[in-house]
Amino acid sequence: MASIAELRAEAEQRFIDYPIDLDDGATVRLRNLLRLDDKGRTTAQALLGAINETNGADSDDMSRIGLQERAIRDFLLLVADKPDTLRAEVETWDLPLLLLVIEQYTETTQLPEAPSSAS
Repeated sequence: MASIAELRAEAEQRFIDYPIDLDDGATVRLRNLLRLDDKGRTTAQALLGAINETNGADSDDMSRIGLQERAIRDFLLLVADKPDTLRAEVETWDLPLLLLVIEQYTETTQLPEAPSSAS
């Protein structure tokens, strides 16, 4: 029989966050979506939808690019364990850096595959 402490430790290993070291030396953890409350997950899904919606945008469509930048920044602040620490710095990041951070975050926090059933 597993204890809650053991299960909690396993959950920490399986559903990991993405730590990121900021230029000022602080570390912020970008939390796994499963660690957000219902409202946070709903907001995160909407922001991810906005990010993905603008992915195929024409490079000439500056308003769509601006919307994508804002959606990525808002998403990162939502999942950050210390949004106030991240806020000032994330506002200085250009779009290529934002895209790289969101790409690495999604790869790192991707849900593991469900175990196959024994049937």
